[in-house]
Amino acid sequence: MKKYYLIFILLFTSICFAQTDGSLDTTFGSGGIVVNDAYTSTGADLAILNNGNILVAGYLSSITLRRYNPDGTPDTTFTPVNSGVFGGVSSMVLQPDQKILVSGLSSSLTGFIIRYNSDGTLDNNFGIGGIVNTGFYNITKIKFNSVTNKIVVGAVTRVGTNDYFSIGCYNSNGSIDTTFNNNGVLTFPTAYSFPKISDIKFDSSNRIIACGSYHFDSNYYSSFATDNFLCRVNNDGTLDNSFSDDGILIVDKGTYNSEKFNESNAIILKSNGSILIAGTIGTDPSSGRNFSLYEVNSNGILTSPNMPLQFNVVNSKSDIASSMAVDNFGKIILAGKSGNGSLQNSFSLLRLNSDYTVDTTFGTNGVVTTFSELNNNRLYNIAIQPDNKIVAIGTIKLGSNASFQDKMCLVRYLGTAALGNSHFNNNEFQIYPNPVSTKLNLQVSSISNNNYNYEISDINGRILIKGFIEHENSVIDLENLSKGIYIIKTSNCPTPKKIIKE
Repeated sequence: MKKYYLIFILLFTSICFAQTDGSLDTTFGSGGIVVNDAYTSTGADLAILNNGNILVAGYLSSITLRRYNPDGTPDTTFTPVNSGVFGGVSSMVLQPDQKILVSGLSSSLTGFIIRYNSDGTLDNNFGIGGIVNTGFYNITKIKFNSVTNKIVVGAVTRVGTNDYFSIGCYNSNGSIDTTFNNNGVLTFPTAYSFPKISDIKFDSSNRIIACGSYHFDSNYYSSFATDNFLCRVNNDGTLDNSFSDDGILIVDKGTYNSEKFNESNAIILKSNGSILIAGTIGTDPSSGRNFSLYEVNSNGILTSPNMPLQFNVVNSKSDIASSMAVDNFGKIILAGKSGNGSLQNSFSLLRLNSDYTVDTTFGTNGVVTTFSELNNNRLYNIAIQPDNKIVAIGTIKLGSNASFQDKMCLVRYLGTAALGNSHFNNNEFQIYPNPVSTKLNLQVSSISNNNYNYEISDINGRILIKGFIEHENSVIDLENLSKGIYIIKTSNCPTPKKIIKE
């Protein structure tokens, strides 16, 4: 065990002890990092619970859950069951009732959905004993629509040797929703090599917006060439032809004689109806890719001819943004990995201002990297805590031997509001539910004067709703806001909060 601790220490490229934005949060785990040595994974996901605990889905004997206290110590009161499903986790999502949906690919090459109760037991009211073994070859993303109470998955359908993008829709009990495209599944008309849907969002009309990537035949690096993929699907399961003419948009499309290594991996819906997509762009799979960002309007047209934007995180490396989030100040955080494209990668984060310029106050010139590039370290997802700290989940190798197993790893970084303010705790406010559909509850500790007010703005800083807080428990009507991410702040609290409108 001492040898592992030594190896673990050597994994870091550097640890910055100054409490600046992007620094490791030394109050979390060991120097900001938690490694579960027994919890191996071919994928993992996380969620921040209302009480500040961190829920993790991954692999331990079979697909199961783990829960951590806000300081990174294991929550020993949580004793989840092993599902009995062998395979890898692709995605996890919390329902409003706090039930937990997990998806992925089983060892029998079948896409699965598991639903747990909030205490970690399998939900026997879902599928068979809490498990749905689908007809998909793989499920790569799962989402829950709190308006329709439907479960939507991004998946792969295999017919013979051909693979197709698919969107599947399920009822809340795990049965297929036959009102969706008449059979519960939309299979896209064209076969692709290695299609993958990486993210799904629902817009204000409950249309499904999905992004991903696929491989295309190329004269260069033929086994690696990849294209962006973006689509919009009506809530009845048909492609939305008002979006990019046929419902599908391929930005910066590659050709046989071009070198393209593009991926679309994460979506943010803006309040003006535009769609923001993060991923990777480049011309070489191991040393010529950068983080990418592009925005399209509601018709599926790029909002600027300069897009996709690209950001060089680490020089001459393969930078891939796998996740994206908006913090409580409206800053955009892209997170993923940087390395040589195969087995030598670091966790990497980049913070942007709302106008997509690099926020140089974060890390070093806007960039934070964690762990050395000697091992296969992969970051899967990030989440923003109410105090604006950033929690990332991924896997790392304890040792330089490529045959060593991946270990689940949580890392927590400081955000702007996490720098400490004695005024903060006294004037904290709470909002719930979040995500919210129509009515947002705003709770404050006390009403000190008649000038106590709130403002809700979009991520570009435009104030959309404002009003006075007259009671310690208030209700704000958000019904007229489009789906997207907003920021709420009150007049006597220095730290804003993020609202997710569904």
